[in-house]
Amino acid sequence: MPSPEDSSTAIRPSNETDARPADARGDSTVRFTPGTLLAGRYRIVSPLGKGGMGEVYRADDIRLGQPVALKFLSAAFAADSGRIERLVDEVRVGRQISHPNVCRLYDIAEAEGHHFLVMEYVDGEDLASLLRRIGRLPGDKALDIARGVCAGLAAAHDKGVIHRDLKPANVMIDGHGHARIADFGLAALASGGGVADMSGTPQYMAPEQLTGGGASLRSDVYALGLVLHEMLSGKRVFEAKSLSELRALHAETKPLSLSSGAKDIDPGLERVILRCLARDPKDRPESARTVLGSLPGGDPLQAALLAGETPSPEMVAAASKVGDLRPSVAWAGLILGLIGLLLVAGLFERAMLYHVAPLTKPPEALVERAKEVLNRLGYRETPADSAYGFEVDREAVSHVKRQHVSPDWWRSLGAVRPGPYRFYYRQSQALLWSRSWTLTNLGVGPAELGRVTRRDPPPNTPGMTEVVLDAQGRLVSFLAAPPRVDVLFDPGTEPNWPIAIAEAGFDPAGLRPATPRFAAPVDSDRKAAWDGVNPEDAGAALHFEAASYRARLVYFEVRGPWMEPRSNPSSILAGVTIGVFILAIGGGVALLARRNLRLGRGDRRGAFRLATFGFVTLTFAHLFHVDHTSEWLPELHLILQIVSQALLMGTCAWLTYMALEPAVRRRSPETLISWSRLLAGRFLDPLVGRDVLLGLLAALAGILVFPLARQMPAWFGQPPMNPLSLPTTMATLSAPWHIAYAFFLSPVVALVQSLVGLFLLYLLHALVKRAWVARLLLFVGWIAIIAALTRQDSGETVLLAGTLVMMGTFGAVWVALLVRFGQLSSTVFIFTFDMLVVYTPLTLDWSAWYAGRSFAVLGFFAALLIAAFYTSLGGKPLFGKALLDD
Repeated sequence: MPSPEDSSTAIRPSNETDARPADARGDSTVRFTPGTLLAGRYRIVSPLGKGGMGEVYRADDIRLGQPVALKFLSAAFAADSGRIERLVDEVRVGRQISHPNVCRLYDIAEAEGHHFLVMEYVDGEDLASLLRRIGRLPGDKALDIARGVCAGLAAAHDKGVIHRDLKPANVMIDGHGHARIADFGLAALASGGGVADMSGTPQYMAPEQLTGGGASLRSDVYALGLVLHEMLSGKRVFEAKSLSELRALHAETKPLSLSSGAKDIDPGLERVILRCLARDPKDRPESARTVLGSLPGGDPLQAALLAGETPSPEMVAAASKVGDLRPSVAWAGLILGLIGLLLVAGLFERAMLYHVAPLTKPPEALVERAKEVLNRLGYRETPADSAYGFEVDREAVSHVKRQHVSPDWWRSLGAVRPGPYRFYYRQSQALLWSRSWTLTNLGVGPAELGRVTRRDPPPNTPGMTEVVLDAQGRLVSFLAAPPRVDVLFDPGTEPNWPIAIAEAGFDPAGLRPATPRFAAPVDSDRKAAWDGVNPEDAGAALHFEAASYRARLVYFEVRGPWMEPRSNPSSILAGVTIGVFILAIGGGVALLARRNLRLGRGDRRGAFRLATFGFVTLTFAHLFHVDHTSEWLPELHLILQIVSQALLMGTCAWLTYMALEPAVRRRSPETLISWSRLLAGRFLDPLVGRDVLLGLLAALAGILVFPLARQMPAWFGQPPMNPLSLPTTMATLSAPWHIAYAFFLSPVVALVQSLVGLFLLYLLHALVKRAWVARLLLFVGWIAIIAALTRQDSGETVLLAGTLVMMGTFGAVWVALLVRFGQLSSTVFIFTFDMLVVYTPLTLDWSAWYAGRSFAVLGFFAALLIAAFYTSLGGKPLFGKALLDD
C-alpha cells in the first residue's frame, strides 16, 4: 500500500478498517463524509488516502451501480486553469487504454467547485504495501506479476502513452493476484510540465530524466526494470537523500545481482531486468512489449523482433510455435492429398505430349530397330560403345497446329512425318564419353553434364554412326563418320539410296529427284535429293537429302516443311539478357555474403549444412546421371567433373544462404522456423510435418490447374494449348535412373529458389514499405517473366490466356505459401512440382512401358504425405482420442 503522502494512486484496499491509512480514518480535514452525493451520481463510501495532489475516496456510481475511485485535486491544482486543461488531455488519452492489467480511467468531473477524476476501483493492495509486508516476492510469483505489469504497460505503449511515474505504489495487486497499473500520465501534472519536464518520482526515474532529458517509452522501460528488481530483491535499487546523490548513484553504481542472493530467480529474468536498467536508452528494449516477449516462458523471437534485433538461428528454431494439427484437419489433408495425387496422375497426363501422341515402343525395342537399320545399310561392325535417348521436335507440333486449326488438332500428330519424337541411337568403335559440362537451365532441363547426346561427343570420330527413328521405328536420319584413310572402291558402284528411303517408310519410286540444298554434316563425295509427299497427312510436302562417301551412305535425312533453317535474333537477345541477369545476381550475392561475413551475420552452421547437403546430393545426382566409361582416364575425368560441379554448386548454395538468410531472418524469421528445425535435425517436429503437408497439398492443387488451363482456349472456340513436352521428361523416358538424378537435384534447386523468393519479398518490402504491395509486385513480376518466356510458333511473345492462368495460379499459390508458411513449405511446393511435372512421365495405365517410373514417384509422394500427416499430429492419437482408456 502506498504511503499517505502519495496522492497519485487512486486504488485502495477493500478492508478499510485494517488497511486504511491512519490519517485518512481519523483526519477531520477530509472534505467529504460517507454518504455525500457528488454530481448527482457518485456517493462517497469512505476516504482512501490523502497527499500533495489531493484526496482519494471510494464511492459508488449510483447510475451504473458499480464502485469507483474518485481522485480530487488540491486547491492549488484546481486554481490553475492550465493544469486543468492538461488534466482533460490526460483523461482523453488515458481513456484509450483498455486492458485487464490497467486500471481504467473513466471521466473527469466537477462538484461544488472541486475537480476530480473518476477511476476504476480495484479490491486489493498496491505492490509497495505488499513489499513492505513480506519483503520480496518468490521468483515464480514475481514472474507472474512481471508479466501483468509488462502487459499493462505494453497496452499503453502501443497507444503511444508514456506513464512517466511507474513505481510499486502505482501497481495494484487485485484479489486474484493480478497486477493492475494505475495513474497513467498523471505525474506530469504534479509539476505542471509536459513530457520534457522532470515529472514523477525521482527514485524511479531514468538517468536521462534526472538530467532533464525528458520521458520516453524507454524511460518507462527503465522504471519497469526498477520495479521488477525491487520485487525480487525487496529493496529499492537506488536510495538517496538528495537529487544530486541520486544522479551520482545512477552514474557510478550498478544494480546488485539478483540470482546470487536467491536461487528461485530465473537467470533469464535477471538478464531482462539488467537490459531494462541500461544507462544508455539505446541499449534498453524499445518498449514494454519487447520486455514482455523476453520474459522467461515468453516468445524470444517476437521479443527480438520488437527490440529491432536479428534473432539467432537457434532462437528461430526454438520459437514458441507448435503447429501440430487437429486429427480431423490432418486426416482431411491426408485424404485430399492422396485423392489429389491420383487426380494429378490421371488428368495431368492428358496435357503431356507422350499421352496425346503415344509412345508405343520402349527404348529397348527402338534400339533393336536401330541396329537392324544399321545392318541393312551395311554397317555391321561390332561397336565398342553405344548410347541412346529421346528428343522432341516442338516445331513439328506447332506445324500440325497451324495446318489443322480445330479443337482436336492434336489427333493429327500421329500422321505428320517426321513425327514429333526423335529416338537417337549412337554407336562407336571407341568409347563414348561426354566432353561437355555445361549446365543448361538448372531445374528446367536438360542438365547434360556428362551425358552422351546427339551432339556430344561430336560425330567426327571414324566409325561413329547415328540412327534417328520416329516413335514407330521409321528412319528419320542417319549419319556415319567416314574413315580418315581413303578406301578402294568401284567408281561404278551406286550408293544404297533406296534402302534408306525404304527404311524411312517410303517407296523410292514415288519420289522425284531434286537438287540437294543442304551441306552434309560429314565428309562426302556424292549427294542426292528427292521431293515427295506424305500421303497420311493430306499430301504434305517432304524433302529427302542424302550423301555418300566412296559409294557408302554417310548421311540421310527426311525433312518436313517446318525444318527450314532460320535465325532467331530474339533468342540471342534473351540469352544475353539472362546471362547479364545471372552475372548481376551472382555478383550481388557474393557482395552480400562478404558483407555478412565481415559483420558476423549469417547462420554459418546452417550454411555449412546446406552446402554439404548440396555437395553430397549433387554428387550422387551426377553419378546416377552421367554415362560412365570403362577406361580409367575418361572415367577419372568424369569423376573430377562431378566433384568439381558439385563443389561449385555447394559453394553457390553456401554463398546464397549466407547472403540472403540473414536478411530473411531479420525481416521474416517466422518463415524460417520449420526450416530451422529441419536443419537442426528435428525431423519429427509437428511444425515440420505440418509445413511439409501444406506444401504437398498446395503443389497438387497448383498442378491440377494445368490440364484445365490447357483446355481454356477451346472454351472460346480456339484450339487448345500445345501439349507439354519437356526435355527433362524425355530424359526420364530414355533412362529410368534419371528419376534418381531428379530426386537428388530437385531439393537443392527448390531450396535456393525459395530462399531467393523470400529475399525478393524482403527487398520489395524495404522499397515499398507495405507487405501487400511487395507480395503483389512479386506476383506481377512472376507473371511478367512467364509472359516474356511464353513463345509460340514464330518465336514471338504471345500472352496466352491459358498459360497466364496456369502459371498465374501457380505463382499466386507459391507467393501465398511463402508468405504464410515460409521456406520449408515453399521448398516442398517447388520440389513436388518439379518431380511431378518436370521430370516424371505420369500415368495410371499399368500397360504403359514407363508405368513403373510413374508409380515409383507416386508411391514416394504418397509415403511423404502419410509421414507428414503422422508427424503433424504431434503425438496425438490418430483419431483424436484413445480408443481404450489406460
